[in-house]
Amino acid sequence: MQILHRTDPQESAAEAPPGPTESGSFFLARQPIFDRNLKVFGYELLFRSGMTNRAEIRDPDEATTQVIVHAFSELPIEQLIGGRKPFINLTRNFLLGKIPIPFTPRQVVLEIPETIQKDPTIIEPLRELSRRGYRLALDDVADPREVAPLLELADFVKLDLIDIGIARLPAAVNYLHTYRGRLLAEKVETLREFELCKRLGVEYFQGNFLSKPRIVQGRRVPATRLVVLQLIGELQNPAIKFSDLEKVIAQDPTLSYKILKLINSSFYGLTIEVKSLAQAIAILGLDQLSRWAVLFLVHSLDFRPRELSIQALVRARMCELMVAAAGEKCRDSFFMAGLFSLLEAMLGIPMSQIVDSIPLAADIRSALLERSGRIGEALNCVEAYERADWQHVVFSGLNMGAIGKSYLDSLQWASQVTAAAGV
Repeated sequence: MQILHRTDPQESAAEAPPGPTESGSFFLARQPIFDRNLKVFGYELLFRSGMTNRAEIRDPDEATTQVIVHAFSELPIEQLIGGRKPFINLTRNFLLGKIPIPFTPRQVVLEIPETIQKDPTIIEPLRELSRRGYRLALDDVADPREVAPLLELADFVKLDLIDIGIARLPAAVNYLHTYRGRLLAEKVETLREFELCKRLGVEYFQGNFLSKPRIVQGRRVPATRLVVLQLIGELQNPAIKFSDLEKVIAQDPTLSYKILKLINSSFYGLTIEVKSLAQAIAILGLDQLSRWAVLFLVHSLDFRPRELSIQALVRARMCELMVAAAGEKCRDSFFMAGLFSLLEAMLGIPMSQIVDSIPLAADIRSALLERSGRIGEALNCVEAYERADWQHVVFSGLNMGAIGKSYLDSLQWASQVTAAAGV
């Protein structure tokens, strides 16, 4: 039998290209976890600060937050994990509830690092997570007896083959067979180790012998800190209405983009395409939205021009007001198109890539890409007004006075909402 760094079908699509990176880039790594038949069971998602395949972690909380936000709201998660289960290391602050865990119980496997496994204050929080249905994995276990209080809670026990050593491995496996957790051998470096683990009854395998971690590179999608902060504040109001939350989120086009991309990812497994913020908020619910908002705040980097955000708000509102003045319906579609029309400049990503990453109604998509259809006509009119190209300031028979009023009202509205958010 010969196995040489087995790969999986998803690796070629997600692996980062070689060469220099841009300041707006981020990195993470993923390493597949195989079953006894060498089929991919899941992926461990790992922090990386660059193209070097090792973790240089200064702040563990920040590193975990970056992995979660990058993987689930800025990358196509379906390409990253291909429908398999993600394994994610959590820090003590996540496990104690000081930083929210933004996942439902069956979405991920939570890894408990070896650095906190002996902390007696962690046992009860882990017991509560287990009661709520979260699956827990003890990471880098070298001596099972040292983590005995946690073994009754563990769904997976990851055996560190380097620390255990071949000589002590049979006794460790024999001891663990009395507990319910499934055994996962990690740091499998040789064929001999792999075959020994199989003979001992180990169910899952991870290590460089099977597949090295693959670095994935992407582009950051920043969200304005103060808008996210306002959203978090609004979520604390027990009388808050979904429509109010939608207005807050719509202040920041990239935050809107993040939420729509997140809810439409395979991670949530919806059978419908969510095409509006109102739908996304209703499906996520206040609790999940609040958890993601906190992570977006922690992770946010406010390096895009403030003027672009204001201009996007003006466009969105002006499109909405013009279509209302023309007596037409479907104002939400016009607002969404205006809001997203400057994302290419904000994110440094081609518009074609942006619209491919989230499901949009066909009329919004064609308006953003080609400026076609009724929504495209509205965007053309708004853009012509911005550059004082009066010959092309035309929409649905509205006179110049009505269009000008829509613009002035939009300026006032955008000024009010950005001032309220402190942007």
